[in-house]
Amino acid sequence: MNKLELIEKKIELLNKNLNDLKKLFISLKEETNTTQNIDEVNDKYEPKDLINDFDKLYDLFLQNKQNEIKDFLKLRPKKYLIEFSLANNLGIEKSKISKNTVFKELLSWMMQRKEISK
Repeated sequence: MNKLELIEKKIELLNKNLNDLKKLFISLKEETNTTQNIDEVNDKYEPKDLINDFDKLYDLFLQNKQNEIKDFLKLRPKKYLIEFSLANNLGIEKSKISKNTVFKELLSWMMQRKEISK
């Protein structure tokens, strides 16, 4: 076997391995997309739970524990933030929702609530 034949065999082997790798990649990508879609369907939040969360966060606010509020929001996915905002009438546009935006708006609402309840 001369060098050219050896190189040709190695190229064929590389091509076969590359094709196998591509198939595996596509399979994993499809599996990941399916898993994400299932997770999105299963992530449903009850409005009463979201309102209860607001009340718990308000209690933390009254105790001057804003960092705990921020930590609570950091652990939540965007879908939760959207539904939390809607359930508690925070008035944040879906396209502008971020953890920081929700935190600022939440503190604003809580300050207003505290002033009203005096």
